[in-house]
Amino acid sequence: MSRSNGAAVSGMTFSWTSDGVGSVSNDGSGDQKLMNGMIRVPSSGATPAKLNLTGIPFTNYHVIVYIGSSYDGYRASIDLNNEPATIRQFTTSSSAARGRWEEIRPTLKTPSPVGNYVRYTNRTGSALTINLNYIDGYDIGMHAIQLIDANLDSDTSGIPDWYEMQYGLQPASAATATADPDADGLTNSQEYTRGSNPKKL
Repeated sequence: MSRSNGAAVSGMTFSWTSDGVGSVSNDGSGDQKLMNGMIRVPSSGATPAKLNLTGIPFTNYHVIVYIGSSYDGYRASIDLNNEPATIRQFTTSSSAARGRWEEIRPTLKTPSPVGNYVRYTNRTGSALTINLNYIDGYDIGMHAIQLIDANLDSDTSGIPDWYEMQYGLQPASAATATADPDADGLTNSQEYTRGSNPKKL
């Protein structure tokens, strides 16, 4: 496991159990290649594919899981630690033809919304198990994961790095907090508190 700058995360380990590996033939950009290989869930549905993480060094973190299949339109569900509140059913959408990120949100009323990634926020605990369960289709799997340190604030601006990077702000300057790039009268710090986009009116 490594950080976004390539540095290894000391003491963190991972293991998995799955039906094997698969590929989606996504070539081209880095984002497309991210969605190429995967560890897959058995099409029999007998057991889930599991990814186990231990030694997570962050006290508060976000988890992003990139999921898909060889062909779009298959269904599966994902959860963390077998916690009912984290279950997300979805319909796969990771082929090269899709060409965009589609989040599977917990508030969607569609039973199995189309999507290719799931975001879990404000997780705690040094160990985590991600379970992927088959519903129908074939060759469904996990492409990749990200763990985001929710508390990291490199420039002590009061705005965490993940928010600054998400919206293209400067994560190395404390002055970021008082800037107002969209000139709507709200500083970046206020936009962060509201949970809004600091570059969009």
